[in-house]
Amino acid sequence: MKVRRLHVTDFAAIREADVEFGPGLNVLFGPNDLGKSTLAEAIRLALLLPHTSTHIDEYIPWTGGQNPVVELTFETESQRIWRVRKEFRKGGAATLEESRNGVDFDPVERARKVDAKLREILRWGIPEPGGAAENALRQNPFFSQGTRIAVASAVFLGRMQDAKKYFARLQMLDPELRISNLGDRISFRRPNDYSLFADGLRRGGVPE
Repeated sequence: MKVRRLHVTDFAAIREADVEFGPGLNVLFGPNDLGKSTLAEAIRLALLLPHTSTHIDEYIPWTGGQNPVVELTFETESQRIWRVRKEFRKGGAATLEESRNGVDFDPVERARKVDAKLREILRWGIPEPGGAAENALRQNPFFSQGTRIAVASAVFLGRMQDAKKYFARLQMLDPELRISNLGDRISFRRPNDYSLFADGLRRGGVPE
């Protein structure tokens, strides 16, 4: 993936910034507190954070009032250029567009479907059940382990619906998984890590 352009408005201390990236290695440099790390966070959140998530609260403009907005243009392969725009917070919006030439963009997805499409395009994270993205990820030996971690993490975050959704998928990927054979499939450095992880899976629906 190549990042082509980043446009940010009302994001933490940044009132507005527009950065175009060239081929090869790009370096952001300048004095401390200029906003370099904030721009890097903007890229991460544009790709990973749903626009309605409350985790954006720490990036609300310091002056208040406006919703943070991030627009990221990136390329996945020749003539496959994407532009994702997210206005964060409740009442915001998300759009995803595609272009062949980087000038003319056509709409692809809106709202919550944007994040599912991004996971499919970039082949990371926990995709929606089924589809080409999940089929590709199933070939990765770490996918099943990552899904188990997602179950346990969702439990401890209190997101039981998500935990059950991930576990339903885990059952398809690893139907023989039980709490009793968990230690045979994942290594733990400390016994307490095993106990916490097993408890999360147990509460998420994994059988004994």
